[in-house]
Amino acid sequence: SNIEIATSETALNYTKLTFNSAPGKFFEDPEIRAAVAGLIDTEAIIGAVLQGNGVQGTSPVIPALTDYQPDVQQHESDAEEVKALLADKGVTNANIVLTCDQGNANHAKSAQLVRDMLAPADINVDIKCAERATSLTAAKAGEFDLYIHKLNQQTSASSNLFLQFEP
Repeated sequence: SNIEIATSETALNYTKLTFNSAPGKFFEDPEIRAAVAGLIDTEAIIGAVLQGNGVQGTSPVIPALTDYQPDVQQHESDAEEVKALLADKGVTNANIVLTCDQGNANHAKSAQLVRDMLAPADINVDIKCAERATSLTAAKAGEFDLYIHKLNQQTSASSNLFLQFEP
């Protein structure tokens, strides 16, 4: 009888979807990255995975750092636009690897939803989620096209950006 449920506007856990833009990778081309990102309905993922208890970030700055948020709009595209772009770019085999920590149920479910969201654009997503150490090793080696991972909250915008974009 003495238990209360408290909610917070600022969470300490963030999930990030990283596109591997290294040379020779599927997402090397920024137009392809933007078009495919536009197929991913983050609000639907928040609704399905977090039961609506989440906030969408639209920039590299985490939502808790409101003073540093740039005015960035999320790109939207549809499957036919993406198919046309891939054809124009000469992409004939849209097979990508998505990796995540299989021990994190939210990441595993998010991976399935991303796979399903890209399927209408004829993008085949091979989900290769593994235990945390294995998925981290694969990510550090660049053995992914998409990577769903935890991003720890940092107390400063500069620390946050460094951890996200260090080589």
